[in-house]
Amino acid sequence: MKIGVLLYTYSRVDDAKINLEIIRNIWSKNELLKEVKVVHSYNGEKEWWPEKYLEDELLYLNNPGHFEGAELLINEGIKCFSEKYSDINYVILLASDTWLIKPEYIEKVIKQMQKKEQYLATCPWGTKEKDNMWNIGMAIDFAIFDLKWTTNFNVFPVRYKEFK
Repeated sequence: MKIGVLLYTYSRVDDAKINLEIIRNIWSKNELLKEVKVVHSYNGEKEWWPEKYLEDELLYLNNPGHFEGAELLINEGIKCFSEKYSDINYVILLASDTWLIKPEYIEKVIKQMQKKEQYLATCPWGTKEKDNMWNIGMAIDFAIFDLKWTTNFNVFPVRYKEFK
């Protein structure tokens, strides 16, 4: 099984560096996660992140604004996986400041998804009272999805403007 990570960043560059260090140093001790491919979508100032750090791919993108910028970061990262790393089974979507320090948790979720033939692990982006993902959207600071499934069913590109 092959795993990818789509890390996306605007200004949280210190968080992104720490996140990459966690992925490369802590996750690498886990058999399932030791050889993850990391695509880093970035749309902050070039001088804030002048070159690749620990990622396999670094995508420099323009920033059309907060929500549209996040949409572009995710869409272009998924496009990169689909075109260059289509053999990836699951992609872990992470905001730069979302640190997952327990790789065994990630492994548990992915194995459960595989066993139960589930294709997306996320949660609604809302509150306990407003928890219908179809009305309020899904969390994108941390999600796991089956790359082939999301490609086949056009989950990506994200269509923020349509949703809004």
